[in-house]
Amino acid sequence: MPLSTQTSTSRLFQEKNMTTTGPPPLPYDLRDHKRTLIIAFTIMLVFDGLMQTLVFYPLYLKTTLSIKIIFAIICIPTTWSFLDWGKRTWRLLQKSDEYRPLNSGRWTWDFYHISYTSAFPFITLFFALGSALGNITLVSLPLPFLLTLVGTQLLLGSASYTFAPNRPTPFRFSSLPAGSRPRPPVYTIVEDIVAVNGGGGKAYRVAIDRRYEASPVFRRVLGRMSWAWGAGGTVLGGTLIVLVGVGSREGMETLRLVAYGLCWLLPWACTAVGVVATIKWVQRRLREEEETWPSVGVGERV
Repeated sequence: MPLSTQTSTSRLFQEKNMTTTGPPPLPYDLRDHKRTLIIAFTIMLVFDGLMQTLVFYPLYLKTTLSIKIIFAIICIPTTWSFLDWGKRTWRLLQKSDEYRPLNSGRWTWDFYHISYTSAFPFITLFFALGSALGNITLVSLPLPFLLTLVGTQLLLGSASYTFAPNRPTPFRFSSLPAGSRPRPPVYTIVEDIVAVNGGGGKAYRVAIDRRYEASPVFRRVLGRMSWAWGAGGTVLGGTLIVLVGVGSREGMETLRLVAYGLCWLLPWACTAVGVVATIKWVQRRLREEEETWPSVGVGERV
């Protein structure tokens, strides 16, 4: 909706919700989905990390297979990502609008899916060229590239939210229509992943919007998460890309091999640590939100 309409509507909604006994609830508790989340993370780690290292090094160092054949073998497990993409696409394009962004058309994708899809050609290019040329440098780049891409998006979105909070968004961000006030980019990522991948659907998109409008603490949490994950992803991805570049020089084979392993394992290790730390921090902040509700100020943004 236009900025002026959104602002007045948000103010009315906030004032209404400040009279409740607690912040508007989110119909998705991580504790209820712990097993599913652990399984999902394990699958990603195995097919997009461990397979690329635990299979590559023994074949490369202990067999006479050409590096082109080895890369062809280790690229096979990554095809699960295309299956996941297909499942997500199918949910978004169903006749029912259960999984699509709020107030959007039949063929509307959410912002996460657009970013997800736009990265595929680059990842495919790295694997295809790397396998065809037997180039370890190219096959090292998929995860560092994704980290840098997502991290940059988070930083740009955070800058817009923090430094230009009244500038209307130029286009739709999932359920947030063009012309709205910007929100922390982590808000959009959480909304899209839980609604589609987690099966929360339209109910979750509505609930997180209500929580965001009513709770300054929730807005502040999302804002700080956006900066932290954006900076972390950009720095880690950029560092790995530089390392790969240095290792690609003549006479740097050992560094090339080390950089390859780091590129496929370090992002997952950092992600695991970051996720655990984020969950603990968010839980503590949300407990504070519950305890101080509704004494926090309605108009506070960050």
